[in-house]
Amino acid sequence: GINAEYGPDDSDTQDCPDGQGLTSDGEGCVICIGGFYSYNSTCNECGIGTYQNSTEETFCYNCTDDKTTLYTASDTEDDCVVACSIPSSSTNSAFTVDNVAISDGSSVATGTTVTLACDSGYTY
Repeated sequence: GINAEYGPDDSDTQDCPDGQGLTSDGEGCVICIGGFYSYNSTCNECGIGTYQNSTEETFCYNCTDDKTTLYTASDTEDDCVVACSIPSSSTNSAFTVDNVAISDGSSVATGTTVTLACDSGYTY
């Protein structure tokens, strides 16, 4: 039958409309914000290489032109950047490539590949 509190089924869990997810206490629904998409009443972060610039969506857009994002939950296509990989040596603990400085003071093992964003047209 119809359960007036939760909708068309008799289960104890609430289903949210597309584009929304359950609150942390499971008692209500919230709109999934940009950078997130809904699936099975849960707001999920868009993964690396994807973004969502709208609210209440059920999918994330893929970056185009061999671009990627540097983190999850990207909420704009501007987060899609060209990724470049350069091998680093064990003596490099700080270097700059296309104005992106890596200077956290840590050592990098020989043969390690460090992925960086670089300007369009640059390759390594």
